[in-house]
Amino acid sequence: TWGRKPVLYLGLLTMGFSSIGFGLSTNYAWALFFRVMLGIFNGVVVVIKTMVSEVCTAETETSGMMIVTLSWNISMLVAPGIGAFLYNQGFRGSEKYVPQLAPNLLSAFISFLGAFFVWLWVPE
Repeated sequence: TWGRKPVLYLGLLTMGFSSIGFGLSTNYAWALFFRVMLGIFNGVVVVIKTMVSEVCTAETETSGMMIVTLSWNISMLVAPGIGAFLYNQGFRGSEKYVPQLAPNLLSAFISFLGAFFVWLWVPE
């Protein structure tokens, strides 16, 4: 059977590679493909909420869920500004100007970092 660790790995690593693919996309078809892949494999939040309910006691479960929700809301507030800043930086030294690569590399780095933390701290 599948445990939570393989599901988290699959979701985080696929999100990381899909972000890189989206950032390197040169036409609409590839960009759409990688965004669809991001959407399909973005089930990490469901697993995290399940883990919070399993790991926390009855007294701390509400606080744990609040932290997950608060993290999501803060990221929705801050991420567009960071993405816009990085988009304007772009990679002008390359043969093709790929402005969308920088914010997607940051997204991929965060996904890969999350997979590393899963490997370090998440019990099966």
